[in-house]
Amino acid sequence: MNEVLPYKKETLLYLLILITGAAYYFLCYHTRRADSLQVFGLFTFLFISYYFLNKSFASHFKQLVIAGILFRVIILFSIPNLSDDVYRFIWDGRLLANRINPYNHLPTEVIQLPPIPGITKGLYQQLNSRSYYTIYPPVLQSIFWLTAKVFPTNIFGAIVCMKTFILFAETGTFYYCLWF
Repeated sequence: MNEVLPYKKETLLYLLILITGAAYYFLCYHTRRADSLQVFGLFTFLFISYYFLNKSFASHFKQLVIAGILFRVIILFSIPNLSDDVYRFIWDGRLLANRINPYNHLPTEVIQLPPIPGITKGLYQQLNSRSYYTIYPPVLQSIFWLTAKVFPTNIFGAIVCMKTFILFAETGTFYYCLWF
């Protein structure tokens, strides 16, 4: 009887991880910011799932860490749909790639300049902070710059590239927590 219980608990763990991964998928690929009920429902489920996984399966720490990395891989190719800040990241990176300091120029000023490679009216329209100087620190600006160098005109590629930096940083943090 005691041998059956761990099997059921492990099955429950993997089932909950699978359902949580599906919730992340639907949140990041099939939910718009305007879908308030869906956003609320998915976030509520994810918070409850997080609590339950940590409370009930703390002894399965490595499986939870692997699940966390897999959740991040699931959303790697999604375009952020609950915030439009990513377009400012791309904007700043493209300015830096063209040797223009994003701390010195407002987007409303830059769009009036002669054409700059990668700086388009379409990208400008996506910005939520056209009348503000950038607020992002130099370390992030260097990631934005590198992304713009690798993907000078491809917004999707730039998004995936930036998210890959985050994935590597978080995976490194997980690795450090597990082994040191």
